Amino acid sequence: MSLADGCLVRISEVLSRGTISTLEGDFRVYRRYGRKSIPLLTPA
Repeated sequence: MSLADGCLVRISEVLSRGTISTLEGDFRVYRRYGRKSIPLLTPA
């Protein structure tokens, strides 16, 4: 996990109603608090 990815994961924990927009397909494996999936907007 890069520093930027870690920051986005932490922001998603702090702002729990937000959705992360990313171009990375690997971002789906990251979890909030280690167990909840992060809402993502990714290209098809």
